[in-house]
Amino acid sequence: MRAAMGDEVAPIELLFDLVFVFAISQLSSHLVTNLTWRGALETLVLLIAVFGIWSLTSFAASMPGISRRAEIGAIHRPVLQRSRQSRL
Repeated sequence: MRAAMGDEVAPIELLFDLVFVFAISQLSSHLVTNLTWRGALETLVLLIAVFGIWSLTSFAASMPGISRRAEIGAIHRPVLQRSRQSRL
């Protein structure tokens, strides 16, 4: 769908996807090693957290009408301002 809109997938988005795949694989490994009700509950809580973070980042990355430069500027501007203030 992105190719039809003319947007390209940024390498950082692919990195985030890879990180989330790794997190899911670690959660499944945790569940296999802790196959109890407590282990299932721990895995469920962490899965909800990972899914929430994934959904928010994927939504922010695919917001319609926002250019990449605007996103990058909105992210880096506060960081740059803080680093300038800390130098003074």
